[in-house]
Amino acid sequence: MSAVIARSKSIEVIDINKKFGSFTALNSISLKIEPGEFVCFLGPSGCGKTTLLRMLAGLETVSSGTIKFGVRDVTRVPALNRDVGIVFQSYALFPNLTVRQNIEYGLVSQKTAREDRQRKVMELVEQVRLEAAVDKYPHQISGGQQQRVALARALAINPSILLLDEPLSALDANVRGHLRLQLKELHRRIGLTTIMVTHDQEEAMVLADKVVIMNGGVVEQVGRPEEIYYQPSSQFVANFVGSMNVLEVEIKGRELAQVGPWLLNIGCAGTSRTGDRIRVCFRPEDGLINDAGTCENTLAGVLIEHEFIGPVVRCHVQVDGVEKPLIVTCPVSPSTLSAFKSGGLFKFHVPADRMIVLPTA
Repeated sequence: MSAVIARSKSIEVIDINKKFGSFTALNSISLKIEPGEFVCFLGPSGCGKTTLLRMLAGLETVSSGTIKFGVRDVTRVPALNRDVGIVFQSYALFPNLTVRQNIEYGLVSQKTAREDRQRKVMELVEQVRLEAAVDKYPHQISGGQQQRVALARALAINPSILLLDEPLSALDANVRGHLRLQLKELHRRIGLTTIMVTHDQEEAMVLADKVVIMNGGVVEQVGRPEEIYYQPSSQFVANFVGSMNVLEVEIKGRELAQVGPWLLNIGCAGTSRTGDRIRVCFRPEDGLINDAGTCENTLAGVLIEHEFIGPVVRCHVQVDGVEKPLIVTCPVSPSTLSAFKSGGLFKFHVPADRMIVLPTA
């Protein structure tokens, strides 16, 4: 049997507020996280995501509001009694203890029998694939291995909730990508309710069942990664997650809008009426090369710059009647790369079903 027996609990955050003096760090945050979900708090620096995680951990007090783990109100419960495992950005390993002793530390504090401690530690060592490093000290192993030791130590106490504070941010790109997959596979096996703070969009998209986008102390949007990417609820989310082209258009009919000389089919414009000015957007990969210029929603302009980035070319196109250059990413091969010439005419179209109408403020 696995050393980690998932006792996952739901998490409910009800109208949480946090103030530091006159500064409001969190403003009326409400969330519901289901048992066993992997949730990422994603947002720019200073948005409040780490403060919210620390409040869930009991390391930061709540100014007002309620936090529940399952049916239990833990708002004022001390950190030691919250039944959570925590992995910090710095890992916080004890330098004078071996890998085995670091993992075992929480079990010793819980006064677990020696035989049970040894069995659980070795099961966890196998879970995180550290068999060869079990008797080494932190300074003798890599950053990626240290991260796995910290994770195993957090899981050793058999928590009902796991909290991760940017645990991969100190690692280089290759190691980080490898550990993402290990973390996802581990979560799949143990099914533990997990919350991770990150500023890395790709990390959140790869790992999360649900992403919570935060900005300025408020929640902008909550949803599955694909919902966040394809159905942003605000211009902030549209611009923050991935790359997005935004057009200021004038409504010309039920599904039609104009920008400069171009008449576009934008699909349903919601409650907007003829003459209203709204914002629509599309992802760079949704712009499709159209040399003939005969497709619906064709735009044309000057290719002012192109960047070769392996399987695609990122094209910056100054379109007539559009203030800022639009970005279109195009698949490329050695035989087609020469067709991209800066200063030349560039035509592309955007299918109507890939146009995103942003909510009006």
